[in-house]
Amino acid sequence: MASLNSLVLWLRNILSSVLTVPHSALFIFGVAFGLVMLVVLISRLAVDMKKIQAFELEIKKHAQALKVAKANDDKAALRRLKREELRLKPLRSYVSKHRLTASLITIAPLMIIYILINAVYVDETVAIFPFDFPLVGRFAPFSLWYLLCYLALFLPLSKLFNVLPT
Repeated sequence: MASLNSLVLWLRNILSSVLTVPHSALFIFGVAFGLVMLVVLISRLAVDMKKIQAFELEIKKHAQALKVAKANDDKAALRRLKREELRLKPLRSYVSKHRLTASLITIAPLMIIYILINAVYVDETVAIFPFDFPLVGRFAPFSLWYLLCYLALFLPLSKLFNVLPT
């Protein structure tokens, strides 16, 4: 525990120029950007997205056909689609396994960096909103500001790098 405290103090000294608003807000935005890029690139490298998307499209088409067959009470189509389920089960497993692999690879670095930076900015206001944010007010703590930055960056960048599920 003492080594963690000394690490946090060392980081606070290094980051002393970005501990106050507005520098802290920009720094955390940059950290969130870097982490989003790390997650997106690892996902891109660890998963064959073309194959995943093809499997997901096939699974989606099957689900839609099953829905239509149930709505129309088409027994022949339902039997055919039930037989097709056996073929789709390994595809679902493949998709889940590869998406989970990418998630597991990225979760450790994300957690470590979040915990360290959260410890550096504990009890600090890192951003000031121009309006009262519901339940928080105008002053944003690290966790809220980081979450907003991460989410604001993740969706467009993952879409840009084509790593979102279809």
